[in-house]
Order: sequence, then C-alpha cells, then structure tokens
Amino acid sequence: MSNEIGGFNPHTSGVHGTGGTNPFEEGWQPPQPEYGNKMHHTPEGLQGRPPSMGDMPPRQQLTPPGGGHPSMPPSPPVDNETMNAIAMQRQQTVNNTALAMATAEAQTAQGLNEFLKSMAEMKAKAIKSAGEKLAGLA
Repeated sequence: MSNEIGGFNPHTSGVHGTGGTNPFEEGWQPPQPEYGNKMHHTPEGLQGRPPSMGDMPPRQQLTPPGGGHPSMPPSPPVDNETMNAIAMQRQQTVNNTALAMATAEAQTAQGLNEFLKSMAEMKAKAIKSAGEKLAGLA
C-alpha cells in the first residue's frame, strides 16, 4: 500500500468488503434505510408469540375494597396516642415552615438595609467630592 498522493487507498477503492460504498464511484447511491425494529422479528425456525385476540382483559384493582394487600389482615384502628403524634408532627411542619419564611424575610430586610446604607454612603462621598471640587475652584 502506498500513502502517497494518488496512491492506493483501501478505504476508498471498494475493497475489504466495502464494495459499492465508495461515494466517489460513478453511479454510487446511498443505501436505503431499513425501517422497523429488528429485535421483534422471529428468527427462522422459531415460533413467535401469536398476536393477541380480542379486547384487553378488564383492569384488576390495585388494592382490595378493604384496603391493604389481600394476603394481609386489615389494619387495626388508630389509637388516640398515634393520632396525637400525627397531629404534633403536622404542627411541627407548619411551625418549621413559618420559621423558615420569617428567617427569609429577616434576611431580605437585612440585605435591603445594608444596600440602602451603602447607597447613602456613596451619595455622601459624591456630595463631599463635589463640594471639594467647588472649593478648589474658588
């Protein structure tokens, strides 16, 4: 093989099983795409699953009417202590949310105060600088 310009190049000469794939050959056509999923085709000699006949079966309920898994007994009624614990957890969630919102509002107010303070300092420096320039002109 030669790597010189105009030399033999197996990748463009149509050898090594590439017959008809050289786009520089006269009359070359790109291969036609094959559509469809080839994974679902049954290989020769094997029997595929027959297509389903008729309508789909009715949907099964996810949970039986009594609730829970069919193999498990129904859950016992919830006692007062458990209900109180659930209520306390809900109240704690509400309190935590309120605290987070109040903290965010306080941080926002603090940031706004610091911004206004720096703007006032900048304004004071600008006024002082303008006054010094006017005094220097006199």
